Amino acid sequence: MPRELRYQLLWGHRYGFIDVAVRAGAPILPLACVGADELFDFVGDAYARGKRWLHTEGLPIPVPSRVLPIPHRVALRYVIGEPLSTRGVDPDDDAARRRLRLEVEGALHELIEVELARRAGLAYP
Repeated sequence: MPRELRYQLLWGHRYGFIDVAVRAGAPILPLACVGADELFDFVGDAYARGKRWLHTEGLPIPVPSRVLPIPHRVALRYVIGEPLSTRGVDPDDDAARRRLRLEVEGALHELIEVELARRAGLAYP
């Protein structure tokens, strides 16, 4: 993944996981994999390339920086956050769905930042 896109959530306007969890009454469990974005080096914006080549949104076409996409040796670490409740969220209320998605995004960003800080040797409360 290009360095400028590493550890960013590229969800676009997708709410499918929110809708499924709310309708099922199931909590959302934030899970992040730190290291996965460093396995391969790609060049350019894969999403812009997909839009340009396929004339559609949301389908990335990654291009490796070398002829063969050889993975780097990177330790993968999975971190799991606290479950986020979906109780009381109306599946037809767009504002409530948006708030829940922002809560999930915030939880994931926090998990990633804490793990990256830990990996860099920084003490994080």
